[in-house]
Amino acid sequence: MTEATKGRVAYVYVPNTSTLGHTYFKRYFYPQSDREAIIVDERHNGGGQVADYYIDILRRPTISYWRCATAWT
Repeated sequence: MTEATKGRVAYVYVPNTSTLGHTYFKRYFYPQSDREAIIVDERHNGGGQVADYYIDILRRPTISYWRCATAWT
């Protein structure tokens, strides 16, 4: 996906809309949150709850960025 969109679109696969799906969404969305758009792939979704937490997270404004100092070494 990164190559096809030249890094402009984030891609997040979500296996279900339960706890694991929420964990996957946060884990894979935040590192790509600076992108112009996002594709949330729910194909073969195992079920769970209404995924309104996606919308909640996506509507939040960016307040700050941080990076661990060990990532620079």
